[in-house]
Amino acid sequence: MKLSRQYSGVMILVIVLVALNLRPGLTAVGPVTQYIQADTGLSTPGMGYLASVPVLCMGLGALVTPWVIRRLGLDVTVVVGLSALAVVILVRSFVPGVGLWIGTVGIGLAIGILNTTLPPIIKRDFPTRAATVTGIYSATLTLSSAIAAGIVVPITGATSWKIGLGCWALMAGIGLCAWLYSMRMRSVFDGGPAEAGSTGGAGSIGDAGGGGDARSGEARDSGEPVGMSDETTVAEDLGLELPNLETGVDAQLPGGESMDSDYSGALAAARRNILTIPLAWAVTAFMGTQSLLFYMFVQWLPEIEQSHGVSAEAAGLHMSFFQIAGLVATLTLTAVQGERRDQRLSAVVSCSLWIVGLAGFLIAPGIAVVWTIIMGGGSGATFALSLTFINTRTRTSQESSRLSGMSQSVGYMIASVGPTIGGSLGDALGWNAVIAVAIALAAIVMGIGMIAGSDRKI
Repeated sequence: MKLSRQYSGVMILVIVLVALNLRPGLTAVGPVTQYIQADTGLSTPGMGYLASVPVLCMGLGALVTPWVIRRLGLDVTVVVGLSALAVVILVRSFVPGVGLWIGTVGIGLAIGILNTTLPPIIKRDFPTRAATVTGIYSATLTLSSAIAAGIVVPITGATSWKIGLGCWALMAGIGLCAWLYSMRMRSVFDGGPAEAGSTGGAGSIGDAGGGGDARSGEARDSGEPVGMSDETTVAEDLGLELPNLETGVDAQLPGGESMDSDYSGALAAARRNILTIPLAWAVTAFMGTQSLLFYMFVQWLPEIEQSHGVSAEAAGLHMSFFQIAGLVATLTLTAVQGERRDQRLSAVVSCSLWIVGLAGFLIAPGIAVVWTIIMGGGSGATFALSLTFINTRTRTSQESSRLSGMSQSVGYMIASVGPTIGGSLGDALGWNAVIAVAIALAAIVMGIGMIAGSDRKI
């Protein structure tokens, strides 16, 4: 269901306010690693585990998200995720002892649920502008990382790391209020309950048909069976006129354009187990490997720079540059790529930035800030692509929900080993070994991107 044109701008703003919460709980930890170690006594490998746990939990959160969406709907799932996020951020900072670990686990689960829910919402509300709105969404994630990395050290220096990390609960509250307003707006101006048509046909990740009941209230009132058929779900997502569903032939968009191939392809995909589709695995592998690189260096890049004589404050500032460069790269990619469906060249260029920046650290570490900025550009661009693939490789919000759940659950489980590998390898062999491994991984991401970026649908 598309939002009324009059309110689409408001919905984009609301998505931005929610997205601002999906990175600071994770990326603000790296710049204050030394403060946390001094207060808790955690070793370097221990900090690696602390950074890995939330990423692993993001994968677990993404794994259960289709089940949650099927029962609550997309909009209520966002409410639950933001509410939980605000609570567990406070638990991590202010509950003594095990609160650090309980809060860290909770943050990962909450962000994993929100990460997986927002792409199908974008596909639902902006079906003809999904790539553009996804670019805005991913740019906001990068912006929030930059803000967090830039201000957490000054706040921590003036107060404590607990306040430096705990203050982000306030932002989660703001995002929650904005989302509740958007639900009210949808109910008032689109002529029905906020959840009408909002489940996106979400089932478990591997389900062929999904299990979403997007019109359960209407069905109960009319005496129709609760639940939508694959044909109805696919047709409504594509904007087809329902009288054409008996044959699927001459299916028309509201403007009269033929949609035979999209309809038949989407219906076939809705009946397949997504775990058996090679293209879905390519998207998942791209998401996981680029995320592994990101979380490895978000955690350890400040330490790598400090090993070359950079101060903690300057290293934190450089991390802001890393994130800002990612923001610029995301916006540039969105503008250049637009709604083009072939993204292979974008994948090559994005991964090349990673490789150049990493190699620069080995060749000329004295200008670390330059290489940090280049790596940030590669990080932002590859992340934006990984989210764009979810919508450009699918036809409907039902497919998008299933691919989002698969790519982010498996992908973040892959990514979760990044901080631990980085910390352990750095301890054993030095930071240059970490960088060499990362160069090889960036080359692998490039190869996967050539597959995931091809103009095909799952």
